[in-house]
Amino acid sequence: VLQLENSFVAIYSYKNKFLSAELGRKNELTSTRSNIGSWERFEMVKIDDKTVAFKADNGKYLSLNKETKQIYANANSIGENEKFVYKLASGK
Repeated sequence: VLQLENSFVAIYSYKNKFLSAELGRKNELTSTRSNIGSWERFEMVKIDDKTVAFKADNGKYLSLNKETKQIYANANSIGENEKFVYKLASGK
């Protein structure tokens, strides 16, 4: 996670690309972007000490589809599928 201004972040993928909420493609997340634009910025909402939610540029929360394991930016509110564990890497 790359901290931007205020509560906004960009999220790196394992491909060293930024996650993007492809708002023109069913609001699915992809990891194809080399630069940060509005679709690559997420508002990180702290729920508790370990849990966060992410709001995309379309005002929707990132949500896990448990059947397909795909993440979409399509939830209006924060439920179980919109909560993510936030853990700092130790760097070791």
